[in-house]
Amino acid sequence: MLSVILDHDFDHDVLRGLKILLPGLDFTTAQLEGLDRVHDLKLLLWCARAGRHLLTHDENSMPRYFGQLLGRGETLTGVFVVPRRMSMRQMIDELNLVIGATESSEWTNILKILPL
Repeated sequence: MLSVILDHDFDHDVLRGLKILLPGLDFTTAQLEGLDRVHDLKLLLWCARAGRHLLTHDENSMPRYFGQLLGRGETLTGVFVVPRRMSMRQMIDELNLVIGATESSEWTNILKILPL
């Protein structure tokens, strides 16, 4: 099971659904870690150091910053961009599959925009 962190504006209704399906979910939030006001580059680097995969709704800047860090030779943990236009059920189902059925090493240096 992947360890995750929710970006500062990630929908906590999705988190509640995931906690029902994945009772052992290892998660934290940007707010809990004091990262809710940091630049996306700093958040991505924190994720890599902490071994946590980022859940975000940010389809605009997050992919750009992820690419910048890869271009600098950084090794990053996976980032899952969850478009807000997806239904709540689809968000939860897709993340349940990714978080519960894959290993961290499968997502090294990968940013995935859902759906799978």
